[in-house]
Amino acid sequence: MRRVSRERKVPTLLASEVLASGLGSRVMNRLKLTLDDDTASALERHSRGGKMPRAALARELIREAIQRRDTRERLQQVANDYAKGRADAADLLEDMEVAQLELLEDA
Repeated sequence: MRRVSRERKVPTLLASEVLASGLGSRVMNRLKLTLDDDTASALERHSRGGKMPRAALARELIREAIQRRDTRERLQQVANDYAKGRADAADLLEDMEVAQLELLEDA
C-alpha cells in the first residue's frame, strides 16, 4: 500500500515494501570509532585534500588496509608452505613480485 505525502504529493513506500523490493538490502553497518588527535587530523587533512567526506575516506582506507592484511596473510601462508616443502609452493613464490616478498619480511 502506498501512501502519498500531503505536502509534496509524492508516493512513499512502506518499510515492508522497501524490504520486499530489495531496495533496503544495501543498508550499511555503522561503526562508532574514537580516533586520537593525530589520526583525526590526518583523516581531516586527507579528506579535504581529496575533496572526499571523512566517512567515505575512512571506509576506503579501512578497505585498503584489510586488503593489504589479507594479501600479507596469504603470502605468509605460501612462504610457510614453501618452508614445509609443499610441492607447488616454489611455483607460487616464483610468481610473486619482489614487493610482495618484501611485505613478508616486514610482517
